Amino acid sequence: MTDSEIDSKFDELREDLKSIDKKLQVREETERELLEMYRNIKGFMRVMSWVEYCSVWVAKMSVACGILWFLFRESVKEAIKKVGE
Repeated sequence: MTDSEIDSKFDELREDLKSIDKKLQVREETERELLEMYRNIKGFMRVMSWVEYCSVWVAKMSVACGILWFLFRESVKEAIKKVGE
């Protein structure tokens, strides 16, 4: 092998290494973006869990207040009837 052939092979290897390096950089960037997206989704799901918890709590309180209001209204009706007698 001559020096020019060796230089040519080294140039090919350098180009191949540069190509591999670029692919690795793209892969690392993609992994970073995926990790960031995962963290964002995880945070969003945590927030949605709290929203669900609060919604259920509000629904329970609404039902409880509705029942109490019904009982109060009925007791007031009964009291008015007794006073009217």
